[in-house]
Amino acid sequence: PALADLDGDGTLEILVGSDDNYFYSINSDGSERFSVYSSGDVRGSPTVEDVDGDGDLEIFYGSNIKKVFGLDHEGNELTGWPQSSTSSFKTAPVFADLNNSGQPSIIAATSSGTLYAWDSGGNIMDNFPITLGGTVEGSLSINDIDGDGDLEIGVGVSSELTLIDIKTEGGYGNYWSMYRLNPTRSGNRSDLEMGVEVNHPMLPSQFVVYQNYPNPFNPSTTIRYDLSEQSYVQISIHDLLGRNVRTLVKELQDAGQKSVVWDATDADGRSISSGIYLLSVNVDSESLVQKMMYLK
Repeated sequence: PALADLDGDGTLEILVGSDDNYFYSINSDGSERFSVYSSGDVRGSPTVEDVDGDGDLEIFYGSNIKKVFGLDHEGNELTGWPQSSTSSFKTAPVFADLNNSGQPSIIAATSSGTLYAWDSGGNIMDNFPITLGGTVEGSLSINDIDGDGDLEIGVGVSSELTLIDIKTEGGYGNYWSMYRLNPTRSGNRSDLEMGVEVNHPMLPSQFVVYQNYPNPFNPSTTIRYDLSEQSYVQISIHDLLGRNVRTLVKELQDAGQKSVVWDATDADGRSISSGIYLLSVNVDSESLVQKMMYLK
């Protein structure tokens, strides 16, 4: 099941599918708000998002009749939905802004291993569907895993974890992008509206600096690092003679996963020459130096 305040009255409704071919919205007092005949069993949990930007929530769920359904907040079918597929859906759809359009796409995988993505009107997204090459029994998860500015879709396929790298810049809206919304699996869409972080990871256990990506790079590169506790951080770029080219970070930062982008300019905003540069990261009493290469 999923929870959401569909009618804006301050109380949550329960959204759940059933083996009786119906999908239900149940009020907080147990009374039925609406039911929708779905022509087949609804085994996966529904998900909820404002996909068209109208201020109202929409509901999406898959069924065993090879369809993904889209409903408005009153239980009416959305224009362009349901969408048909090659096999049944056993897991919940998720949402992410795959193409930086400002609106989330609806992403779902069939049990036979075909990955679909649609816009709010039910139009298939560019480069989809994708054949995954195995069965899918678990839900999808979407995030910028490698810090390169685009999104990756993680999905368990048969006995493997498959990552699909979306090679367009993704948007970073706060969407229902994993199983039951967040790491605590609350399934409560209102957590987003209350400012609860959906994609907030567990705090790192140690100080780590990752290799900049991309490397070699042009025109920019991302430097990612983990802080296990609040620390004073200084990140600088030096040439091979040890001269300071640019200081990127010099401040007290809270614990968490961090990143900073260097655009290959010096402290005066001038483009640097091609070559090898040294990344220096100092965190309290710890320091680390890595090489990076800029190519024009």
